[in-house]
Amino acid sequence: MIECDKNPAYFVNHFLAGPTSILPPSQQLATAQSAFNATLSAAMGGNRDALTGLTTQAQDVIDATRRYYGSSQAGATIIQQLLGTLRGLPGVQREKEAELLRALAPTEASIAANPAPSRQRKPRQPTLASAAKQASKAKIDIARYELKPDGTIVIVAGKSESTEPNPWLDDLRRKEDKR
Repeated sequence: MIECDKNPAYFVNHFLAGPTSILPPSQQLATAQSAFNATLSAAMGGNRDALTGLTTQAQDVIDATRRYYGSSQAGATIIQQLLGTLRGLPGVQREKEAELLRALAPTEASIAANPAPSRQRKPRQPTLASAAKQASKAKIDIARYELKPDGTIVIVAGKSESTEPNPWLDDLRRKEDKR
Protein backbone atom coordinates (compact mmCIF):
# COMPACT_ATOMS: atom_id res chain seq x y z
CA MET A 1 0.00 0.00 0.00
CA ILE A 2 1.22 3.52 -0.75
CA GLU A 3 1.59 5.38 2.51
CA CYS A 4 2.32 9.06 2.97
CA ASP A 5 5.47 8.42 5.01
CA LYS A 6 6.88 6.12 2.28
CA ASN A 7 6.04 8.30 -0.72
CA PRO A 8 6.59 12.06 -0.36
CA ALA A 9 5.03 12.82 -3.77
CA TYR A 10 1.85 11.03 -2.69
CA PHE A 11 1.78 13.07 0.53
CA VAL A 12 2.24 16.37 -1.32
CA ASN A 13 -0.51 15.56 -3.84
CA HIS A 14 -2.86 14.37 -1.11
CA PHE A 15 -2.19 17.52 0.94
CA LEU A 16 -2.63 19.91 -2.01
CA ALA A 17 -5.88 18.23 -3.06
CA GLY A 18 -7.29 17.82 0.44
CA PRO A 19 -9.50 20.01 2.63
CA THR A 20 -6.50 21.45 4.49
CA SER A 21 -4.86 22.55 1.26
CA ILE A 22 -3.47 26.03 0.82
CA LEU A 23 -4.72 26.08 -2.78
CA PRO A 24 -8.06 27.49 -3.98
CA PRO A 25 -10.74 24.85 -4.73
CA SER A 26 -10.18 24.97 -8.51
CA GLN A 27 -6.47 24.18 -8.10
CA GLN A 28 -7.27 21.51 -5.49
CA LEU A 29 -9.46 19.80 -8.08
CA ALA A 30 -6.83 20.12 -10.83
CA THR A 31 -4.16 18.69 -8.51
CA ALA A 32 -6.40 15.80 -7.46
CA GLN A 33 -7.31 14.98 -11.08
CA SER A 34 -3.66 15.13 -12.16
CA ALA A 35 -2.56 12.84 -9.33
CA PHE A 36 -5.42 10.41 -10.05
CA ASN A 37 -4.55 10.29 -13.77
CA ALA A 38 -0.86 9.63 -13.00
CA THR A 39 -1.78 6.88 -10.52
CA LEU A 40 -4.30 5.44 -12.98
CA SER A 41 -1.64 5.26 -15.72
CA ALA A 42 0.75 3.48 -13.36
CA ALA A 43 -2.00 1.07 -12.27
CA MET A 44 -2.92 0.34 -15.89
CA GLY A 45 0.76 -0.41 -16.48
CA GLY A 46 0.64 -3.11 -13.80
CA ASN A 47 2.00 -1.18 -10.81
CA ARG A 48 0.37 -2.87 -7.80
CA ASP A 49 1.22 -0.03 -5.39
CA ALA A 50 -0.48 2.44 -7.73
CA LEU A 51 -3.49 0.16 -7.97
CA THR A 52 -3.75 0.06 -4.19
CA GLY A 53 -3.53 3.86 -3.88
CA LEU A 54 -6.02 4.53 -6.67
CA THR A 55 -9.07 4.65 -4.42
CA THR A 56 -7.48 7.24 -2.15
CA GLN A 57 -6.65 9.35 -5.20
CA ALA A 58 -10.23 8.88 -6.43
CA GLN A 59 -11.58 10.02 -3.07
CA ASP A 60 -9.38 13.12 -3.28
CA VAL A 61 -10.91 13.92 -6.70
CA ILE A 62 -14.43 13.38 -5.36
CA ASP A 63 -13.82 15.57 -2.30
CA ALA A 64 -12.20 18.34 -4.37
CA THR A 65 -15.06 18.14 -6.89
CA ARG A 66 -17.60 18.59 -4.12
CA ARG A 67 -15.71 21.55 -2.66
CA TYR A 68 -15.49 23.25 -6.07
CA TYR A 69 -18.81 22.34 -7.69
CA GLY A 70 -21.01 21.57 -4.66
CA SER A 71 -23.95 19.44 -5.74
CA SER A 72 -24.17 20.87 -9.25
CA GLN A 73 -24.64 18.80 -12.39
CA ALA A 74 -21.06 19.52 -13.49
CA GLY A 75 -19.77 17.99 -10.25
CA ALA A 76 -22.05 14.98 -10.62
CA THR A 77 -20.75 14.45 -14.15
CA ILE A 78 -17.12 14.46 -13.01
CA ILE A 79 -17.90 11.99 -10.21
CA GLN A 80 -19.85 9.72 -12.56
CA GLN A 81 -16.96 9.71 -15.06
CA LEU A 82 -14.51 8.89 -12.28
CA LEU A 83 -16.65 6.02 -11.03
CA GLY A 84 -17.03 4.74 -14.58
CA THR A 85 -13.25 4.75 -14.93
CA LEU A 86 -12.88 2.76 -11.72
CA ARG A 87 -15.59 0.32 -12.78
CA GLY A 88 -13.91 -0.16 -16.13
CA LEU A 89 -10.55 -1.26 -14.74
CA PRO A 90 -10.01 -4.97 -15.31
CA GLY A 91 -9.64 -6.96 -12.10
CA VAL A 92 -9.74 -3.90 -9.86
CA GLN A 93 -12.90 -4.84 -8.03
CA ARG A 94 -11.07 -5.59 -4.81
CA GLU A 95 -12.76 -5.08 -1.52
CA LYS A 96 -11.59 -1.50 -1.04
CA GLU A 97 -12.65 -0.41 -4.53
CA ALA A 98 -15.97 -2.22 -4.26
CA GLU A 99 -16.54 -0.62 -0.85
CA LEU A 100 -15.87 2.84 -2.29
CA LEU A 101 -18.28 2.25 -5.15
CA ARG A 102 -20.98 0.99 -2.76
CA ALA A 103 -20.47 3.98 -0.48
CA LEU A 104 -20.66 6.46 -3.35
CA ALA A 105 -23.64 4.92 -5.16
CA PRO A 106 -26.28 6.66 -2.97
CA THR A 107 -24.45 9.99 -3.32
CA GLU A 108 -24.19 9.59 -7.09
CA ALA A 109 -27.91 8.78 -7.32
CA SER A 110 -28.80 11.68 -5.03
CA ILE A 111 -26.79 14.17 -7.06
CA ALA A 112 -28.31 12.92 -10.31
CA ALA A 113 -31.85 13.02 -8.87
CA ASN A 114 -31.50 16.41 -7.18
CA PRO A 115 -29.38 18.73 -9.31
CA ALA A 116 -28.52 22.05 -7.74
CA PRO A 117 -31.11 24.70 -8.52
CA SER A 118 -29.84 27.33 -10.90
CA ARG A 119 -29.26 30.61 -9.19
CA GLN A 120 -31.84 33.18 -10.10
CA ARG A 121 -30.34 36.56 -10.73
CA LYS A 122 -31.60 39.17 -8.32
CA PRO A 123 -33.31 41.96 -10.26
CA ARG A 124 -31.27 45.15 -10.36
CA GLN A 125 -32.80 48.02 -8.46
CA PRO A 126 -33.04 51.15 -10.62
CA THR A 127 -31.02 54.18 -9.64
CA LEU A 128 -32.36 57.71 -9.36
CA ALA A 129 -30.22 58.67 -12.35
CA SER A 130 -31.71 55.90 -14.53
CA ALA A 131 -35.25 56.81 -13.46
CA ALA A 132 -34.63 60.49 -14.26
CA LYS A 133 -33.14 59.57 -17.62
CA GLN A 134 -36.15 57.43 -18.53
CA ALA A 135 -38.56 60.21 -17.49
CA SER A 136 -36.58 62.69 -19.59
CA LYS A 137 -36.68 60.39 -22.63
CA ALA A 138 -40.44 60.04 -22.19
CA LYS A 139 -40.71 63.86 -22.17
CA ILE A 140 -42.47 63.87 -18.79
CA ASP A 141 -42.46 67.07 -16.77
CA ILE A 142 -41.27 66.15 -13.29
CA ALA A 143 -42.44 68.01 -10.22
CA ARG A 144 -40.19 66.05 -7.87
CA TYR A 145 -38.57 62.71 -7.10
CA GLU A 146 -39.17 60.86 -3.85
CA LEU A 147 -36.85 58.20 -2.51
CA LYS A 148 -38.46 55.87 0.02
CA PRO A 149 -36.51 54.01 2.71
CA ASP A 150 -37.05 50.66 0.95
CA GLY A 151 -35.31 52.04 -2.16
CA THR A 152 -38.48 52.73 -4.14
CA ILE A 153 -38.27 55.74 -6.46
CA VAL A 154 -41.46 57.75 -6.86
CA ILE A 155 -41.66 60.19 -9.75
CA VAL A 156 -44.28 62.89 -9.30
CA ALA A 157 -45.26 64.26 -12.68
CA GLY A 158 -46.38 67.83 -13.26
CA LYS A 159 -45.03 71.31 -12.80
CA SER A 160 -42.82 72.02 -9.84
CA GLU A 161 -44.69 73.43 -6.85
CA SER A 162 -42.02 75.80 -5.71
CA THR A 163 -42.96 77.81 -2.63
CA GLU A 164 -40.15 80.27 -2.99
CA PRO A 165 -39.22 82.21 -6.10
CA ASN A 166 -36.00 81.04 -7.65
CA PRO A 167 -34.18 83.91 -9.34
CA TRP A 168 -31.76 81.61 -11.17
CA LEU A 169 -34.58 79.51 -12.58
CA ASP A 170 -36.48 82.65 -13.63
CA ASP A 171 -33.35 83.98 -15.31
CA LEU A 172 -32.84 80.66 -17.12
CA ARG A 173 -36.45 80.66 -18.36
CA ARG A 174 -36.12 84.20 -19.68
CA LYS A 175 -33.00 83.25 -21.58
CA GLU A 176 -34.78 80.26 -23.10
CA ASP A 177 -37.76 82.41 -24.08
CA LYS A 178 -35.46 84.86 -25.92
CA ARG A 179 -34.21 82.07 -28.16
